[in-house]
Amino acid sequence: MRKVRASSEEDFYFMVKEDQCLGHQEPKVQAVRAYREEQGVDRYDEVNKEWRQIVLKKRSCGPTVGKPSARSLDFLYLCSYDVDGLRAFIKRPGVGEVFNLDEAAM
Repeated sequence: MRKVRASSEEDFYFMVKEDQCLGHQEPKVQAVRAYREEQGVDRYDEVNKEWRQIVLKKRSCGPTVGKPSARSLDFLYLCSYDVDGLRAFIKRPGVGEVFNLDEAAM
């Protein structure tokens, strides 16, 4: 996450306690860094970095700050999870010009 007017991102973490999570009953105490290393989450964070940026940007900009419209969320879903639907959308007349797509991308 990047603070307002900051030039770089800063990761931060918090603990969520849920009834079904029995790990909180363990006597072992760990620092966040040690826990992350033990769980191997750094590699997942690296893979998901760009995706996280898209999601955060989607929820924090535009006229509906923090409240994207249903249409906007539908489009995000289409682009993220529905490859066939996205392909059909891109092939519609005029879409390539609006989104500046070259022939290779289409």
